[in-house]
Amino acid sequence: MTEKMDIEVVKGCFKAAKKEDGTINIEELMRGYEEIARLYDMMGSLFTFVSKDMRYRLKALETHRSDKSLSDNYQTVQAVLDYETKNGIKRKSKKGACPEIAHSMRCTSTSSSSSRCSSHWKQATTTANARSSPARLSTRR
Repeated sequence: MTEKMDIEVVKGCFKAAKKEDGTINIEELMRGYEEIARLYDMMGSLFTFVSKDMRYRLKALETHRSDKSLSDNYQTVQAVLDYETKNGIKRKSKKGACPEIAHSMRCTSTSSSSSRCSSHWKQATTTANARSSPARLSTRR
């Protein structure tokens, strides 16, 4: 049986991730996301892809953090953003793999919807508007 997610662990990890100088420690952030992945495990096979994707991204981060030539660039979210922006790290081909780490972290680690990347925010609001449009609602029974 899957181990239950502990919301207090998530809360503690995310609080600990934000340092006094405003930087966000990736190790604590990763621990919080691993705990959230447990929630998706508990939700059954319909959400398996979500937990697998989260763990895939966490594994990619861990691989970068354990590489001696890259580890300094993967200690804080800000360092990742600086490093990947400076080096032009972009998405791999559709055959390749996941998007670059920095982009996925910008989109998932913020709590304010206004700070999400513009393409995802636009997509989310368009989808929400389509779901609640009068034309769509009138066709439901």
